[in-house]
This record gives sequence, C-alpha cells and structure tokens, in this order.
Amino acid sequence: MRFARHVVVAVVSCMSIGSVALGGEWPRFLGPAGTGVVEQGEKVNRSWPQGGPKELWKVDLGEGYGGPSIAGGKVFILDRKGNEADVFRVFDLKTGKSIWEHEYATAPFKQAHGGSRGTPTIDGGRAYTVGLTGLIHCFDVAAKQISWKKSLEDDFGVRQQKWGSAQSPLILRDMLIVAGAGGPHGLIALDTNSGETVWKTQPFGGDDTYTSPMVVTIDGQEQVINWHRGVLAAFDTKDGKPLWKYEWRTNRPIPQPVSLGDGRFFLTIGYGSGCAMIKAARGADGTWTATELFQDNRSGSKVPPALLYNGHIYTNSDDNKRGLQCLDADGSMIIAPPAISLWPRPIPGKTRSSAGPRFSREERSGGRSRSATGCSSSATKVR
Repeated sequence: MRFARHVVVAVVSCMSIGSVALGGEWPRFLGPAGTGVVEQGEKVNRSWPQGGPKELWKVDLGEGYGGPSIAGGKVFILDRKGNEADVFRVFDLKTGKSIWEHEYATAPFKQAHGGSRGTPTIDGGRAYTVGLTGLIHCFDVAAKQISWKKSLEDDFGVRQQKWGSAQSPLILRDMLIVAGAGGPHGLIALDTNSGETVWKTQPFGGDDTYTSPMVVTIDGQEQVINWHRGVLAAFDTKDGKPLWKYEWRTNRPIPQPVSLGDGRFFLTIGYGSGCAMIKAARGADGTWTATELFQDNRSGSKVPPALLYNGHIYTNSDDNKRGLQCLDADGSMIIAPPAISLWPRPIPGKTRSSAGPRFSREERSGGRSRSATGCSSSATKVR
C-alpha cells in the first residue's frame, strides 16, 4: 500500500468534456458496471500526443487513496483533512471549480497510512460515501445537505479495522449495501431514501476486508458477493439469506473479486497467497455450492484489482514483483513478462496451443512505472 498525496486532473484523453457528462460517466468504484472497463461504444484514444494529454485543471487534495466519481457533469470525491475530519467535495467537470464541500469530524485514525479510502457512489442527485472511520453518508447534492447518516461502529457494532474502512458502497435499486466485517453482520442493506435497515446477513470470515460488495446473477439468481478475510460469500439480494461460500485461508483481502459471468470468480491477493478461481453453481435440489478450480501463489496482487477484458484477466502481480500478467479466462495459463514462465497448478487433462497478449514491464527511477504492449504469443495450455 503506497501512501501519497493525490490530485484530481481532467484531461482530454478519451472524449470531449461534453460527451463525458452525457455518456462517459464513472459514477462509482470501477465504473458503471463495476468492472473497471470502459463501456462498449465509448471513444478511447489509442495514442496520446507527445508530452501527454493537455491538462485542463487540477485540484490539490489531502493525503490518501480515495478515487473520484464522475456523473452529471460533476466530479465527486471523499477527501481527508488532517487526521480528524473527512471532506466530501464536488467540482465542475469542465472547469474544476468547487461546487460544494462538506467537512465533518471523525474519530482520529491511530494507524499509519491514514488519508482517504473509498470512492463515492452516485445515484441520481444523491451521493453515498463510507469514510475511513466507517461513517456512512447520503448527500443531497442539489440541496447541498446531508439526507441521512449512519456509523458502522455505533449503529451496527462493527469494530474499526486496522487500516480503516476502504470500501465503496453498492447501490442496488432502493438499497445501499455495505460491508460489516468485524461486526455481528457481514453485509448490511440500508434504504437509500431513509437509511433504515432493510436486511442484515450473518457474519462470515475474519474481522476485516478492504473490498466492496458487488452484485451478480448466476443461473437466474441475483446475489450480492463480498470477500472477508478467509471467506468469499454470496447472499440473496431480496432478504440477505446465505447462498454459498468459499473458504480460502488468506490474509486481509484488498483487490476486488472478478466475476467471469458464468458463476466463476477470479480472486487475487497478496501476503504470499497468490490467486484462485472458483465456480458457484446451483444443484438439481436447489442447493448452491462453490468449487475451487485452481489455486496458485506465483501470481498475486496485494492491492490493485484484476480486470477482465475480451476473455483475458489482467493483473499487476505486485506481491512477488513480477509485474503485469495476463491469464486466459479459463485460468489454465498465465502469459507473463519475458523470461518468466508461470502457470496455475495444472488441472489434469489435455494440452493444446493458443494465442494471446503478452506484457512487458518498464521500471523508472524515482518510482515504479509499467507499460504494457499487446501482441500474439504462442502458449501451451494445461487443463
């Protein structure tokens, strides 16, 4: 985890500012679909001018890790001021001019690596945030006021995690779903209008998570997924009833799980645990199970989330300093930087050949910078 001062920078790199406000919105953590991938149809520049895109504006912020959201021609971010206050800030996307900011006091954060954490979730005229110390807010942006607020610790008995709360809340219809790791309820669904509790799940896993709730549909069943230390679990979105869980003895999870869309999930984590792929399925009797497809510790991302794009999984294997890597979506082969040969634990079966992208890594003094190049590569697939 790298501690750094951060700024908001608007650049002409993907599309015009006008089209950003209309079609290129990024209203929550990892974008509209929660995948970290620009939606189909959006115009993305394949190259930048010499010297990089033109800087339109920038704003200095407090220290931390929290990212911005973009919606309705505005930029939203939850900032941190010193060690005893959060600041919700709203800027005009075109000019960077401050539209509104609201500062509120928090308990002091007593660990290292302070600063901001989560990304605001925008839904219509409201913004929802979870701060470093677990304070939940619903902001009415047009009225420039708080609609309602809750505390994970005071209202739900959630102990403050060692490195603070680093989640971004999930909006599902009229529910705001947050993680409650370290408390008596693993997930908590609140009414978006009032903040009243809709349902709470049973606890699962260890006492911390730095991932955010996500929603998927498998075999016609809508379910909310969250990864707490040692357990990935799924619950019915209607009532919070448990569906299935996968137990994997690991340290605290930080990267978001990746849904492959067919009941499979790719998990990557640091602390030497590596990566894993599982498949959740419903049996003939209606019972849900989660089956491990593979586990391997030779590719592991401690902080950056993996991304699924065009049938490949891209990871930054920072835990073992192997850099950018690419896996086929079936998890049978990792295509890695030159001179590094990696593959997940073999699953017995046949061998075939395929092609896929390969990545190269570039290191620069004064900080770590990675560049990726896509190309066709012959690879042996182990099933």
